[in-house]
Amino acid sequence: MAAMDFIRRLRQVCHGLEDMPERGAPREDFAQGVRILVFERRVTIAYRVVKDRVQVLRLFYAGRNTPSAFREN
Repeated sequence: MAAMDFIRRLRQVCHGLEDMPERGAPREDFAQGVRILVFERRVTIAYRVVKDRVQVLRLFYAGRNTPSAFREN
């Protein structure tokens, strides 16, 4: 049940970005318009605001090299 509770909280934070999309730190070094928000020191949420919507791009587990995931091959 702990895993389900964690996922539930993570989803709530992602949905909450609709109300406060500017709360994440801008990370233009990842890609244009990308912002990140760290959730419970375990997950990094990478997202961008497109028009009036929040687009969650990726969820990264703690310690993952997030900038390299945005580089083009």
